[in-house]
Amino acid sequence: LEHTLIPHGLHVVGRGASAAERADTLAAMALADGGNELPPAVAEAIVARKPRATIAAQAAELGVALPDALLDRLIALDIALERDTEIEALLRAMDGRYLAPSPSGDLLRSPDILPTGRNLHGFDPFRIPSAFAVRDGARQAERLLDAHRAAGEPLPESIAIVLWGSDNLKSEGAPIAQALALMG
Repeated sequence: LEHTLIPHGLHVVGRGASAAERADTLAAMALADGGNELPPAVAEAIVARKPRATIAAQAAELGVALPDALLDRLIALDIALERDTEIEALLRAMDGRYLAPSPSGDLLRSPDILPTGRNLHGFDPFRIPSAFAVRDGARQAERLLDAHRAAGEPLPESIAIVLWGSDNLKSEGAPIAQALALMG
């Protein structure tokens, strides 16, 4: 499970992604962006900065439709993945200087967080909880209260909820929405 969630280990500030990590990430991003399968050889060609025509021809040889817009996006994402802006941004912040903000969240769902170093939080409070998570959180809160009622217990006076970042990222903020629903 750990390898599934964090296939290359935890990120180290100031260390850019290796070519292999970037190729894997590009393949995952293509899949998350409309379900486009990106064969490893094509991802590696993008990372190797081969000419666009070569990459497109290689994809076609493998029977993969690679629209120009997607190829352009993947090339730009690879360049952003390779850039190391974190140490510079950290030093700017520690010096009290301005940092341009960025959205944050899961890289596959929100590639606009690149280049990194512009945010130090795991999710974007303007996007989480999502509309779906608000509905789901309300349902979960009601199920929790129904379980108390079914057990013949009065409604609880207080409830503690652990809000793990990874759970909120994976569910678009459903645990936060549940807490908000329980607060009324």
